[in-house]
Amino acid sequence: MKTGIRSEIMERFHNLLNTYVHGDAEALSDLVDDLLESKKWTSLFGISRQKEEKNITSRFLSSLVKEYQECKKKESNRVIQKQAQKLQQAIKISGTKANSHIAFQGVTPEAFKSRIDAANSLGRLTTYSAERRRLLSVVAADFPQTYLTEIFKCSKSTVTAARVHRILFGRGGCATSVLEIYPSVCFAGHIRPIGGVSFA
Repeated sequence: MKTGIRSEIMERFHNLLNTYVHGDAEALSDLVDDLLESKKWTSLFGISRQKEEKNITSRFLSSLVKEYQECKKKESNRVIQKQAQKLQQAIKISGTKANSHIAFQGVTPEAFKSRIDAANSLGRLTTYSAERRRLLSVVAADFPQTYLTEIFKCSKSTVTAARVHRILFGRGGCATSVLEIYPSVCFAGHIRPIGGVSFA
């Protein structure tokens, strides 16, 4: 039943659009793309769940790639280090804004509406060793290696190291204080307890 209705709708839709493009197949394809991408189409029919999931995934990856590339910029790291030098206390995030300490000194200022606003006023305060590998480890196991090397502009060995990082420390995790990894190319390096005996 559904198949028959679908076929009928598609045939009528095709015939209707053809009246506008006069049988031009390329123009018909462009018109369909334009309709599907238009705000009017979305407002009338909504966005399919599959398409919405793809859009979310695409935006997430774009955000991650942007932060990954930002790690390469020395100037960005200098700004972070400069901000960190102003810090005179431990940052307390959990709880409510009233009992948080999101400031260079003292409690979170009342002038801020939320802890997010307060954090934005400070900016990033720390960097991590192997920052890019840590970020890449978030998605390293979910996409083909070739695709990751293309969008992150990195080598295959970097992807492999990020996959190993995910297994050992979790997605986006930091190496524990008792372990260190060296060098970044995992097949050429080791993991060792600091001050202890190395093991492959």
